Amino acid sequence: MADKKLDNSLKLITGLPIEVHGIEIKPFKIGEIISIGYSDFQSKIQILQLTLDDIIDGVDDFETQAILKANKHNYTMFELAMISEGLKSLITESLSLFLRTEELNLIDDIENGVTIIVDGKYEINKHNFAEIASVIKMQNNPNVSKSENEDDYNPASEIAKGIAEKLKRGKEIVKKSKAMESNNDEGVDLQDVISAVTSMSNSINKININEYTLYQLYDEFARLVKIDNYRLQIQASMWASDVEVHHWSEPL
Repeated sequence: MADKKLDNSLKLITGLPIEVHGIEIKPFKIGEIISIGYSDFQSKIQILQLTLDDIIDGVDDFETQAILKANKHNYTMFELAMISEGLKSLITESLSLFLRTEELNLIDDIENGVTIIVDGKYEINKHNFAEIASVIKMQNNPNVSKSENEDDYNPASEIAKGIAEKLKRGKEIVKKSKAMESNNDEGVDLQDVISAVTSMSNSINKININEYTLYQLYDEFARLVKIDNYRLQIQASMWASDVEVHHWSEPL
């Protein structure tokens, strides 16, 4: 499992496809996403990220909803979503986009439920849908910062305090950049991230940006913020002995 996780991480950072149960999932480059339309692209990702609770909470009939909540351990999100014609259509459209194929055929079996046949040979069902959706999310809606901990620097001087505030602000930016939906006012807008990265990066610029994936872009963004934070930490440590310095090369 650890080796597979490392393999997937290396493929994410280098922009290579990831294979799940024989299905090759190729990440989209920024130029492709812009051509599709970023809002539409993100809405299709969100469809694949629906949870079992999301589906149950969306049921209008209170009695049916109560029964489903009491027995939700017997279902997967995929199984319940496939019961709704509307959700079934939306999920199929999203999978068609991210798997880059229009050859998706649905087979509804009473015993096994709905199975989606991809390109006439690969199956998506209640057993592997979550893993496929997870890979798509990692490729196109990555967690920019893996650390949720906020450091309390409690600097000893006003100068160090000012630097520490900048550090915290940098961490807020990284945290908020997880919210990649274009309609999220609290998130860092994709345009701002592109502008920041192409202005500060030594390798990514406005000419070649379209050849990078979203994961690569946000990884670069997070690393640049970490480098900037490291510099600020060095400055703060000169004024306050209790400031922890974390090297910029540490894991994000």
